[in-house]
Amino acid sequence: MLKNSSPIDRSNNRKEKLSSSIKKELARLVERKESKFLDIAFVGALVSLTGITFKNYRNFKVFVSVLEKDLQPKIVALLNKSAPKLAFEVSQALELRTVPKITFQADQSFEEANRVLNIISSLKN
Repeated sequence: MLKNSSPIDRSNNRKEKLSSSIKKELARLVERKESKFLDIAFVGALVSLTGITFKNYRNFKVFVSVLEKDLQPKIVALLNKSAPKLAFEVSQALELRTVPKITFQADQSFEEANRVLNIISSLKN
């Protein structure tokens, strides 16, 4: 028996699909070694797109994690510099009506989780 989904469920599902599609396409573009608009210094760094958030369908915030933490600010800056070109490529690949505005931000969630674990660990002792 199928349940009727509410408009809110459909809206959330649409947001999740769009978010996932944009994240996959950005990951594909960032991973490409022959990328026309990413600096060569980017090659060799292990970069992960860890999440994407948006409130409307035009402004997206993409969270980036870099294994080599000292390179993270440089890579995030490089991605933000390339964001308009990346956004255009994403809009073309996904056939979006408008070109989204994409901003990249360093993902601090792993550091924050570590900090919380350290606090909890110190409280146990």
